[in-house]
Amino acid sequence: MGIFLKTGRSPKWGISRRKLLRGAGGVTMALPWLNVMRPSVAHAADVPQRILYYYTPQGVISEEWFPQGSETDFVLSETLMPLASYKDNVIIFKGLDNAAANISDGGAHFRGTASFLTGSTVSQSTMDNNISADQIIANAIGHQTLYPSLEFSTVGSSNTGQCGSGWPCAYVRSISWSGPGQPRPFLTPSAMFQRLFYEQNPTAEAIEVSVRRRTSILDAVLGQANDLKSKLGTADKQKLDQYLTSVEEVEQLVQMYDWLECETPDVEFDDDYLPKLEQMLDLLVVAMSCDYSRVFSLMTHAGGASHGLPYSWVNGSNGAPLSDSFHHYSHHGSDEDMKYAVNAINRWEVEMFVSLLDKMASTPDGDGSLLDSTIIHFGKEYGNGSTHSAVDLPIVLFAGNQCGIQGGRFMQLPPATAYANLLLTEINQMGVSQQTFGDDGDELIW
Repeated sequence: MGIFLKTGRSPKWGISRRKLLRGAGGVTMALPWLNVMRPSVAHAADVPQRILYYYTPQGVISEEWFPQGSETDFVLSETLMPLASYKDNVIIFKGLDNAAANISDGGAHFRGTASFLTGSTVSQSTMDNNISADQIIANAIGHQTLYPSLEFSTVGSSNTGQCGSGWPCAYVRSISWSGPGQPRPFLTPSAMFQRLFYEQNPTAEAIEVSVRRRTSILDAVLGQANDLKSKLGTADKQKLDQYLTSVEEVEQLVQMYDWLECETPDVEFDDDYLPKLEQMLDLLVVAMSCDYSRVFSLMTHAGGASHGLPYSWVNGSNGAPLSDSFHHYSHHGSDEDMKYAVNAINRWEVEMFVSLLDKMASTPDGDGSLLDSTIIHFGKEYGNGSTHSAVDLPIVLFAGNQCGIQGGRFMQLPPATAYANLLLTEINQMGVSQQTFGDDGDELIW
């Protein structure tokens, strides 16, 4: 659908929420939410509700993670203190156990990451994981958007082959599953950018030509954008300008890091991780703003021992930059210096999560912001990474003001509450009627 005319005493033109700017070479760009897209009488229900599953690997130091206090009167831990400004919108859970990840016959990291959104036991010999929570939701509401779901990762996912003692690589590279043997591919920032802004993915040669000629996606649609701006009010013009500027900045980042890496395949993935993570979060916000999808999954890195990146931007107990991987420090064996490193990394991860919340809070969506109508499930596959324990999983749920969930709570659930119960609750919260989920999800938490 394109531009349409409303009839009545005071005719006004409007734009479909899924209006695309279309340029040469098959390039398309969706528009952000503009006031002109709003019907004559706007309601909170007119703004789409979305959900994001935000995964970050390894475990935490439990005594440094969980708050102190009662359900509604609690003090955030130092690790979670970056969430202070969003405290009224978060629920911090204690007591969630994922039994599917607690099987001790080998393949701990594979079991933990694979079951993060499925709550299902997996085997080494066959990729028998069940459908994940995000895909149940996507199957129900995905027809409303261009993409039923979108999956983001800093490292991408090669869902074939075996990794570590013969376990399927897909188990640590994808938290989203369409069904048994069907891991969803997670896309790097450059691959996601191509998917979002090209109707047909260009070849590597086409990307190289595009970069060398400095051909911008914005150039291809600028004519239509300028024509559209002439029909907009002042506020909508500002929003469109801001959106086009943000897309241009993301495109420049992608060209600088990911596309150049494609031209030089022997470049090692090292310090480029931070800009990749930043551009992934930026692209996520753009995808939400465009309403490309309402179901999102994000992996800050692959799971388990494959997460071998040195965390040199985080300082250890001696004040010096860390020199080893998170996986190394997670097997701390109660060593105080290594536990300090784990906690420092955990706090940095929370800070990055909060940076996403800030980006979403500053992005208009209807009468509010993207944050107002979004549920975010943030967490890890293990509570104690040193012992590969999925007891007391560190899960934080953010709920926007229009999501109908009471935040500002530290929910201390009965010990060994099935983690799949939370996933089941989120599925139902998104309007999908489901009675059971995973191996042991059979009861709603609210």
